[in-house]
Amino acid sequence: MTSAAQAAGTLILSFLVGLVGVAAWIRTTLPLVVVPEYMWVVPLIVALIILVVAWPVKAMADGKKRTMSPLRAARIALLSQACTRAGLILAGLGIGGWLATTGSHAVFLEEQSVRILAAGLSSLLLGGAGWLGEWWCSIDDDDDESTAQRQGA
Repeated sequence: MTSAAQAAGTLILSFLVGLVGVAAWIRTTLPLVVVPEYMWVVPLIVALIILVVAWPVKAMADGKKRTMSPLRAARIALLSQACTRAGLILAGLGIGGWLATTGSHAVFLEEQSVRILAAGLSSLLLGGAGWLGEWWCSIDDDDDESTAQRQGA
């Protein structure tokens, strides 16, 4: 499971890369990358999918449902972990890029600034949904060790 320190470190590092990278890119003569208007929709849809597929794993871990295979639960846990990390990286890049483009007098950059912020915030929600999915899919290690010791393994 992704720890709070790993999540914070990922978010801060990607924020700094986004801030410095976009600020440096703006100062060059290279053409700017256009962020699509609805870029924020995809991370939100994936966040909802993660929550929907991770909920049955939580129900199985709570003892309310027993029909899921352990392999499927492990795959959902790995998908949640991947979404946590990807969401936090994209959120940091997006929020850093937004901060780098904020205050520009160019109309194009003002419009892009709003799109970058929306994509960054929806990616932050993706990271949060992935983290929640990871938490739902985690099993307490102490229980496994104590069970194995009681069985003489």
